[in-house]
Amino acid sequence: MAEKKTVISTDILQEAYKYGCKNNNELTPEMLQSLGWDNSLIIRILNIFTEKRLCSIKKSKLTSGNNQNKVSFILRSEIIASKLNKLTPDEYQVYCCIENAGNQGIWTADIRKVTGLQTHIVQRAVKLLCNELNLIKPIKSIHVKNRKVYILASLEPSKEIAGGTFYDNGEFDMTFVDYIQDKIIAILMNKRRATINEILDFINSESSVDTCSSRRSISLSDLESVLNMLIIESKILCFKINNTGEWLYMCIYWPSCLSTNIGVEDIPCLSCPVFNTCSGLFNTPSLPCPQECKYLNFLLDKDISLY
Repeated sequence: MAEKKTVISTDILQEAYKYGCKNNNELTPEMLQSLGWDNSLIIRILNIFTEKRLCSIKKSKLTSGNNQNKVSFILRSEIIASKLNKLTPDEYQVYCCIENAGNQGIWTADIRKVTGLQTHIVQRAVKLLCNELNLIKPIKSIHVKNRKVYILASLEPSKEIAGGTFYDNGEFDMTFVDYIQDKIIAILMNKRRATINEILDFINSESSVDTCSSRRSISLSDLESVLNMLIIESKILCFKINNTGEWLYMCIYWPSCLSTNIGVEDIPCLSCPVFNTCSGLFNTPSLPCPQECKYLNFLLDKDISLY
């Protein structure tokens, strides 16, 4: 066992801080014991970090099922700590309240309830933290109009509060949804068919960056929701390649002789007797395929050419 250290020095404090940074910015007394330090030294180290506002205290239930709490010390960056040391005790209390709210955020009325501070003190502290120190930021809630919640400036708000990718400042951004739909149609018109990952790469790639001010990257689940919307609107269809099991998307090209206001039951392929064996690919003479389909003219009773 390493020799126990009994004197608090700058080197010891730096060693403890760096050790916590390597462990997801978290320190516990048990973790510091692994360095060979005794409990009295560990308590003094953690007290110094707390006094210097280098950490916050987090309590969580133990997984063993008893009523005891696990106490962790979450380290802050030295830049953040230097700003926090400029705050009064009331202002620091407001910051800690917002910090504890995480990405769910908290609004001023709840800050007042948690801290017990008067309204004007809370409002003044929030203004300082937001406008002057840039430690927090306001987020518009999608649930309550004209209500702002506050989170740490380094965090992204939860979808439950901010609405996710397709919301902008608390409002549903239909312009951005239309932008994504146009990009999807563009790649499918160009490639005829594409996988969901190919579509996602195209939309998020630098080559497709648009001057549209609302443009931002989307996730796979975001893209799936827009693709499903286009399928419901009968603008695209999705089919599975039998030999690979991969799903492909393609545009629906409606002949000018047909109305575009159709229902799902009017789509010939969905009632096709060889739907399960159709390859979904073109120029595959060994299997039924859209270009060589013998059933479209029969089902629609019209002379139709897909391309």
